[in-house]
Amino acid sequence: MDQPAKMALFKQLTWSEIEEWAGTTVAARGSSYQRSHRVTGLALTSTGEVIAWVQGTRRYATLIDINEDGLIADCSCPYAGICKHAVAVLLDYREHLKQQRELSTVSSADLRMHLLANSADESWDPEDDKLVILHTETPQRLFLEAQTKAQLIEIIEDLTKHFPNIRAALENRRTLTTGDAEQLMQDAHKLIATISIEPVWRNKWDDAGSTPDYEPVRERLELLLHQGYADEVVSLGETLLQAGIAQVEQSHDEGETSWQVSACMDVVFRAVAESSLESAEQILWVIDALLRDEYDLCEGGGTVLEQPYPAKDWSIVADLLVQRLRDLPSSASHEDFSQVYARDKLSTWAITALQEAEREDEIIPLAEREAASDGAYVRLVKLLINAGRTGEAEQWIAKGIVVLGSRQLGTVSQLRDTLRELREQAGDWLHVAAMHAEEFFA
Repeated sequence: MDQPAKMALFKQLTWSEIEEWAGTTVAARGSSYQRSHRVTGLALTSTGEVIAWVQGTRRYATLIDINEDGLIADCSCPYAGICKHAVAVLLDYREHLKQQRELSTVSSADLRMHLLANSADESWDPEDDKLVILHTETPQRLFLEAQTKAQLIEIIEDLTKHFPNIRAALENRRTLTTGDAEQLMQDAHKLIATISIEPVWRNKWDDAGSTPDYEPVRERLELLLHQGYADEVVSLGETLLQAGIAQVEQSHDEGETSWQVSACMDVVFRAVAESSLESAEQILWVIDALLRDEYDLCEGGGTVLEQPYPAKDWSIVADLLVQRLRDLPSSASHEDFSQVYARDKLSTWAITALQEAEREDEIIPLAEREAASDGAYVRLVKLLINAGRTGEAEQWIAKGIVVLGSRQLGTVSQLRDTLRELREQAGDWLHVAAMHAEEFFA
């Protein structure tokens, strides 16, 4: 398939199709990435694939392709599946198409093509939180292996004189070998308290600014986890998340602070999976963190929830989340956006938990209650369509348009688009034409 043919397929994609492809949560995070301008270097390959850099915890190479069977994604990030970076690139490309902006074509020698081609030889190393090439001996490692114990000690001592970070890391390891994890915990708490109150700002014109350095915190978390203190890392994670959210809320940078806090939280989420928490408690800890997070600090939480937890554990979580919904005051007026948004996030996770618990019969009734309570008509309509209940879906669309009226024009527009798609699929072209005419005259 050539470039023009693929371009036509990309243009025809709807948001509903993208959500179906990536999942609601990943699609939403990808949209957030695209709006935050994390996609750079967008280009096309000679065969029409879309390729770009995406700034996440690190900079990743991401490629999107399309054919008659659907979308295909490849990314150098460690996520096993369709990732938010892929969604961000796809959305950025659709924006370029909409604005009719031309893109350059890259050759097979492009660095991103090399990274993606070699991604099969790489794996995620949770020990040092970076991509490593397996079965590769570096010149530095070969050099160190050839040294005697005395020579290695001399090399390390020399490095500690010139590099304070190495000296601090070595002192942390010495502290842990003495069994004094409590001291390291106290140091980490002090570091978080000190770093998180630093003012954050960036002047994009001259690149001046002040960005906090969370690397010492990450090093201590990694060291504690490596030595088996997972519960202690989880405890620190609670402090870190609270402080990080407060700092990012007040920051004026290009996302550097949130990326650093996110890298620390990645370690915390690995600790959650290794902690003494029961399986249901692990799931709930991660969901609670994601519910509080508005700044993509908890991206790593997805790796915990991908673990094969039994349905009975998800069922415990589902019951707790559904009870929380019952305890929340109704937002039937739909005017308090923050209240509606918080309830919508909670109900989305409750539905996810019910799905994982294999309690499918309870999902649509819950979605119906929430549509009436917080105006989540779009989600309910999608669930009904997926269940083959298109007649009910159209009834809820009509109700949603009437109830939301002019207060939530974006949601009403989505409902209208869905209704038009349903009528197109049914071959009801008179109704489709009428809807287009109504929009035109409006």
